[in-house]
Parts: sequence; structure tokens; C-alpha cells
Amino acid sequence: MEAGTSDFDRWLKTVNTNADDLALVPALDLVAESVDKAYGASIWFAEILGRRWSYIAGRPGDAPFTEEIRRVSLDDRIGLIANGWGSLSEIQRGDFIASLRELVSAKHLP
Repeated sequence: MEAGTSDFDRWLKTVNTNADDLALVPALDLVAESVDKAYGASIWFAEILGRRWSYIAGRPGDAPFTEEIRRVSLDDRIGLIANGWGSLSEIQRGDFIASLRELVSAKHLP
């Protein structure tokens, strides 16, 4: 059963609140773990270095190696790699990505 919008909104607010006091990489690790547990979405984060995307956070040891990989630039330096969105709807994905963009813009890589 897919979580309702209100459940998703509460989850997203909780994740953002928990990530507030963390540096960028630990915050992204927290987000990746939380979205996997809550919605079954497999995501990683990368530093964008030209054409190369270099892993910085997410689920190490469980790297995405399928043709279903989706890359989403969150800003000019950080990107999201998704290997399945689990039970997140299209609208929830958009809200989630917008929230990640805000998180990334508020924090900086060391």
C-alpha cells in the first residue's frame, strides 16, 4: 500500500528536521537510508565533476548497476542517482527532489 500524501509530508518534514544539524554528507546518508526504509527507493549521491559523477553518500557496497539508473542534478556540484523509486509516486518524487535541492543549497561540501 502506498503511503498517503500526508504520511509522505510528515516523513519528509521529519527527515529534513533530522538532517538540519548535520554536515552535507551525513545528511545525505541519512536521507538515503530513510527513503530506502520508508519507501524502498534506492538512491545515492555524487559530486558532479564534469561528465564524471563521483560517489559521496548513500548506500556503499550496493552500487547501482542496472539500466534503470536515473541521474538528477540537484545543483551544479551534487547529483542524485536513483536505481528505483520504490513506492514514491511521481508527485512525491518531485517534492522529494525539490526538498533535496533545498538541503543541498543550504549546505556545502567541505
